[in-house]
Amino acid sequence: MDRLGIAINNYTGQSENELTFKERDLIMILGQFDDQGGWWQGLTIDSKKGWFPKDYILTFKQYHKQKKIYEFKKKIQDQELPKPKFFGNQLDAVLMNQPSLPNKTRNPLPNVVTDTLGYIRKHCMDLEDLFLHALPDQEIGNLRALYDVQLIKNVDEEFPTNNLHVVPNLLLDYLQKLPSPLLTTNYTKEFLNKQRSNNTYESKLFSIKSLIQLLPIENRVLLKVIMELLHDLVPHSTEIEKIINSNLNNIKISKKTQLSQIFGPILIGSQITKHKNFQDRDVYGESSALCLLLINEYNYFFAGGESLDSKKGKESSTKKAVKALMDYNADDESELSFKKDQRFFVITKDEDGWWEGKIGEQIGLFQGWMVEELNK
Repeated sequence: MDRLGIAINNYTGQSENELTFKERDLIMILGQFDDQGGWWQGLTIDSKKGWFPKDYILTFKQYHKQKKIYEFKKKIQDQELPKPKFFGNQLDAVLMNQPSLPNKTRNPLPNVVTDTLGYIRKHCMDLEDLFLHALPDQEIGNLRALYDVQLIKNVDEEFPTNNLHVVPNLLLDYLQKLPSPLLTTNYTKEFLNKQRSNNTYESKLFSIKSLIQLLPIENRVLLKVIMELLHDLVPHSTEIEKIINSNLNNIKISKKTQLSQIFGPILIGSQITKHKNFQDRDVYGESSALCLLLINEYNYFFAGGESLDSKKGKESSTKKAVKALMDYNADDESELSFKKDQRFFVITKDEDGWWEGKIGEQIGLFQGWMVEELNK
């Protein structure tokens, strides 16, 4: 910790063992701290020793950072700077203007993405409600400003440890503030058209993979690392309660569905939802279904692997036939709808109770308790 601090407010000691000082006074911070009670011990410039509330002092390092943040925000307000360097700026511009890596190579990702992904993988993979924890804007506003003035040097020192939800939400904030969709304005509608098409599953996958290859390289790289994170989060992510509209029984949203509902709209951006051609469509649901497909088929789209359907085709002899015990109208495009006594095949069973099934060309999720197995 820095030994020298500066007072940011006046403070009058309430007892003989407390310090009295004025704003901007210099205080030498001593090596005794009562962090639980919020008090530090210090020494004034006239050698007075005593305790003071730590919120009244900033270390010089903290003070200069806050000063630079204030000056940067003021320049933006005064229109002396055209745009922030990271948040709200075009992806290619960020990559061009950001500092190089320590080995002097250019980072193919925005530094804020590299930092937050590394932090999430190190500290947050098992964090409950990773991206669902609502935070005041001020919680991430200071970190956002630090990136805009390029003051983030050591991620583990700068990122907070008392609230691990801040960093995942910082990543989400960066992606949401991209001025152009991650799938780009030129191709977003094409992606949604391919997602809603009635082509065979393999044909749909091939069409979407071909579109991914048409994206600018910086968009492809960013899309890949985000989908890789979501793919790796699935075994760790928690589930949240939701209601079945048909009989008001409580069930849980699948892990993949939860993540796809958060990140699906980020893929297409807010602009597309306002487009006149999409006013009569469930764009939110379609974008979530597209994101779910990218998560499910991550190995096919981004890692050169086989599609799940190809693997399942090779293992068709192991498919289990089931019969529906009830009518179910899916609340989400990632789920299957079926009628009571309808028969179909189960492809996979997850330990969380969610099974994946296939009816015709449609593949989707459902709760295992909704069906009866026919060929156990």
